Amino acid sequence: MNGRRLLHFLAALLFGLALVGLVVPQPSQAQSLNELLRRQAELRRQADENKRKIEQKQREASNLQGTIADLDDDISYTEGQISNTQSQIETTTAVITELNVEIEQWQNQLNELNERLRVAYIALYELSRTSTVESILQSASLTNLVSQTQYVQAIQTELQRNIEKANTLKSELETKKQTAEAQKAGLDALNQTLNNSRSSLQRKRNQKDYLLQQTQGEQAKYEALLRRLEAQQEILSQEIYEARRRAGAGETITGGSGGYPWAGEPNPYAVDPWLFYKRQCTSYVAWKFWSFYGLDFYNTRPGQGSAWNWPNLARDQGYRTSSAPRVNAIVSWPIGTNMPYGHAAWVTAVNGDGTINVTEYNWVVERGYSERRNVTPGRYGPPTYIYP
Repeated sequence: MNGRRLLHFLAALLFGLALVGLVVPQPSQAQSLNELLRRQAELRRQADENKRKIEQKQREASNLQGTIADLDDDISYTEGQISNTQSQIETTTAVITELNVEIEQWQNQLNELNERLRVAYIALYELSRTSTVESILQSASLTNLVSQTQYVQAIQTELQRNIEKANTLKSELETKKQTAEAQKAGLDALNQTLNNSRSSLQRKRNQKDYLLQQTQGEQAKYEALLRRLEAQQEILSQEIYEARRRAGAGETITGGSGGYPWAGEPNPYAVDPWLFYKRQCTSYVAWKFWSFYGLDFYNTRPGQGSAWNWPNLARDQGYRTSSAPRVNAIVSWPIGTNMPYGHAAWVTAVNGDGTINVTEYNWVVERGYSERRNVTPGRYGPPTYIYP
């Protein structure tokens, strides 16, 4: 009895543990994908925010560079004015120097004329103090006396004319000198103003240059952060593709190119003839649709051309849609746990068990081709089949 009871107890315990194992929820692959996609969305949000900041800093830097260029032009123009003003100051200073020399020469000449006039006045005075009899006795004749007096008077008259002329010329030179000095004073003031303006412009330029360096430094930080975010996105993207491979257990996956003409396109933002990004699922099936039917499937709603919206794009172009699987049709899945933009593939076979075989791009190989067989369509959400 004890042995039987022990066996019953062990059996009950094992059965209970088995039930516990069935009841306790295990982390599903879908939850793992959801977490990866949540992280991916957050990284994209941060990357987009950094791109906006980079663009803002680029605009600020461009504006600052334009302002600096304008200030450089103003500084260059002001320096040209300063150089021209200094040249005028030098010319005016030379004129003033020449005028000073001429004025001094005329003053010396006036001094000499005045001295000669003084001597003439003395001679005439001495002649006037001598009596007529004495003058006649001292002179050879009266005629000679008259001649001497006239000669002295003639000298006085000539000297006075020369003195007046010299005074006039000297006065004119002094007026020119005053004009030149006033001009030079104005030029000196202008030169000082221009130098002050240049200093002010240079200070502004230095400030803008400092702001530009700060802005470019901030831009470099955002760019470095963006590179890190993009690197993290790349790693996370590979994890998502790997999670999709794990989630596709039972589906046969093979590689290749599928004949897609842009399999080697390096630019992730290159657009195909139907306005879809190349090497994406949408571009591949649009190409397959054209290759098989000779019909175009356009992105009729730019900005909303993701795979989840393809039923609407199909109706825009008069193509039929159905929930029943068809060979050589496009299958479109909505946004799902592992499909943030939905997904589109090309149906190559409809199997007897309700599964389908598909070819596709950017599902388990980033921007690459793959084939899947025995796919349960409803596993990824309600499918829509598109055909002419």
